[in-house]
Amino acid sequence: MTEKVKIFIFGDSLMKATTPDPSQKLRFNIKSFLDRLCLEFPVEVKNCSHFGCTTEKGLATLKKQLEMSDFRGARVLLEYGGNDCDYDWTQVSARPDEDHLNNVPLPNFEQHLTEMVQLIRGAGAKPVMMTLPPISADNYFERIVEKGNVRENVLQWLGDKQEIYRQHEMYSNTVARLAGKLDVQLIDVRSPFLLRRDFTSLVSNDGIHPTLKGYELIYSTIANHMKTVFA
Repeated sequence: MTEKVKIFIFGDSLMKATTPDPSQKLRFNIKSFLDRLCLEFPVEVKNCSHFGCTTEKGLATLKKQLEMSDFRGARVLLEYGGNDCDYDWTQVSARPDEDHLNNVPLPNFEQHLTEMVQLIRGAGAKPVMMTLPPISADNYFERIVEKGNVRENVLQWLGDKQEIYRQHEMYSNTVARLAGKLDVQLIDVRSPFLLRRDFTSLVSNDGIHPTLKGYELIYSTIANHMKTVFA
């Protein structure tokens, strides 16, 4: 019998397969995807992802798990950036003439990911990084406004709505660049989304979470990576 490989997942709501229902209440659909992964491959998965998680919180979670679990021989998937690149939109709306930093500024984002990789390798495990599926800036902007923020103020500060997309893309690109720099395996889920002509069907109306169809694409991309691991 093939010995099962331990997989730890550290990330945010994407790694919980989160989708909004018609009332915008968020639903987690990850169990079905993880069940399929465990059926298709000889793996044992522990999902340590948390909704709204940034690399700062993720680093703290990783350190706790390293104290509690044996990581030797495991593969550890890191999926971060979507919350790191976001802003405190209430503050932006209230003070559009001031400068506002990302939740986790880019240098800190890189530092946190680098430390995670070092800790994982130090525990005898293999880190894997993942790019971010693209967002819909127009839809996300509307969600920001729906939460009570002043449309004109937020737009004044942004310059244009696509700045939301550009910030998100910059963090995803940073993940890819850092993976190359640190010699870490990379799962590129962003490109398969961008190649699809039915892109709008892959992103939920909140602008940031994939639809179930989008998560199917993420799953198949991860599964294709796993096939190379167990080839």
